[in-house]
Amino acid sequence: MNCSDAHVAFVCAQCGGLLSVMNLVDPKDLSRVTNDKKQRVSRKQYCIVCKSAEHVRPVYLPYVYRYVYNTLI
Repeated sequence: MNCSDAHVAFVCAQCGGLLSVMNLVDPKDLSRVTNDKKQRVSRKQYCIVCKSAEHVRPVYLPYVYRYVYNTLI
């Protein structure tokens, strides 16, 4: 996995959802980004099922696992 398709996914430890975690972007950061300048925008992972960011954790897994998971759901 480490040599070929290592992937970082965010999982909610409370509900176990892989697809329920979304990236939230602060609107203040978006107002500073222009077409001329590419700036890094801070993102926060948030579980839409639990409505919380408290239990979201990064997990390293093969990308093919995420692909199969998305296909089956």
